[in-house]
Amino acid sequence: MNNTFVTAYFDLGKIENNNQRRQKDDYFKHAEFILSQDINLIIFIEPENQYYILEQRKDFLDKTHIITIEFNQLEYADQMDTIKRNLSLNPVFIIG
Repeated sequence: MNNTFVTAYFDLGKIENNNQRRQKDDYFKHAEFILSQDINLIIFIEPENQYYILEQRKDFLDKTHIITIEFNQLEYADQMDTIKRNLSLNPVFIIG
């Protein structure tokens, strides 16, 4: 059985003009473990960030599919206000 890990990264701090959000370098630091694994990986990412992924996945390019897309081109990007409202009404707690 082949499994595929699907993920995405969009710089929401930049998109929202909100410097209170976690910085891109923080996300990339936390992503290093997944990016270094010998796994099938699909990642949706803004074009300007694809080069970081390519460098981190250089040993697994045959198992890596990068989909470059701007955040505002995502199907539900126009629903961000609704998503934020729903998250404030139904917060997600991560225990661990």
